[in-house]
Amino acid sequence: HDLKKVVAQFRVETSRFEHLQHGQIELQTEIEQVACTVGAQRAQRQELARNLSEERDTQIAKICVVETQVKCSEDTLLVCRRREQEVEEEMHALNETQKAVLSQHAHEEAVLQQHMYGVAAAHDEAAVRHTARERKQHLAQ
Repeated sequence: HDLKKVVAQFRVETSRFEHLQHGQIELQTEIEQVACTVGAQRAQRQELARNLSEERDTQIAKICVVETQVKCSEDTLLVCRRREQEVEEEMHALNETQKAVLSQHAHEEAVLQQHMYGVAAAHDEAAVRHTARERKQHLAQ
C-alpha cells in the first residue's frame, strides 16, 4: 500500500517536474525572443542617437554658414550706410556751394544790370545833350 502511495506520489512529482520543465522551455523561448527584441530596440536607439547627433552636427554647420552670411551682409549694410551718409554730406556741401554760386551770380547780375542801366542812362543823357546842341546850332544859323 505504501509502495502504491510512493509510486503515485512519484508520478505526481514526475508530472509536476515535466510540467515545470515544459514551462521552463517556454520561458527560455520567451526570454530569447524578448532579449532579441531588447537587442533590436537598443540598436534602434543607438542608430537614432547617432542620426540625431549627425543631424545636430549638420544643423550646427548650417547655422555657422548662415551666421557667416549674416555677418557678411551686416558688414555690407554698414558700409552702404556709411557711404549713404557720405553721399548725403557731399550732396549737402554741393547744395551749399550751388546756393553760394547762385547768390554770387545774382549779385554779379545785379551789378551788371546796374552798370548797364548806368551806361544806358549816360548814353541817353549824352544823346539828349547832343540833340540839344544840334538844335541850338540849328537855331543859331
